[in-house]
Amino acid sequence: MLLGLAQMGELETIDLKFFIKGHIKNAVDRGFGHIRKKFAREDVWTMDQLLEVVNAASSSALVHVPKENAVMKVFRMAVQEAYKDMKSVQSYQIFRMATDNPGVVSCRAGPNGEVVTQDLRRSFDSIPTSDEKVRDLFKSHLDPLQPPLPNFEKKQQMFNKVRMYVPAEFRSDPIYDAPNDEEEQKANEAKKARRKASAKKKKVATTAAEAKETTSAPAGGEAGERGCWR
Repeated sequence: MLLGLAQMGELETIDLKFFIKGHIKNAVDRGFGHIRKKFAREDVWTMDQLLEVVNAASSSALVHVPKENAVMKVFRMAVQEAYKDMKSVQSYQIFRMATDNPGVVSCRAGPNGEVVTQDLRRSFDSIPTSDEKVRDLFKSHLDPLQPPLPNFEKKQQMFNKVRMYVPAEFRSDPIYDAPNDEEEQKANEAKKARRKASAKKKKVATTAAEAKETTSAPAGGEAGERGCWR
């Protein structure tokens, strides 16, 4: 996937460093910590301001992948059609991909190791996979990610409990809009369902605890009776 993004020019240079097998050291991993630190030092009242903080803290792009979305399986099909598998991939720890060297991965076993290059583009009629073909494959195989479903309960909470503390110049932001009647009803239904499920869970736990106490009670009672007769 990263190789395709580099070949299409979406990412100029990609460096991956696997200092421990299975664990990489790159900006993607560090980005989450950067965002948390930046967010803690900023005043954020709107989604636009939040986006500015994320962009200023890290170059990582965040996406929402629904649980039922099969994007990773489809993504693998597209990549396998465009590129071959890398040879001896576990022999290397450092990899580089760049837009100016499409389809080629530079590999090294260590920081001072010899650079080994592998051109992973598949050839069709002796013509290697082009940038246009990679872009077409991704467009035909990958569906755009859909935005998450609206959380009416959260919208109700933002209006009723948070908006009053927001500076006046930011209260008109859509994130603080009042829920309509239908949204209020759905929010209340969600609350009711959650409370019902929580009560049921507590009841089951209480019943299990009482059953456990009842099971262990006879042994203690018999021991007490024997002690009294003695």
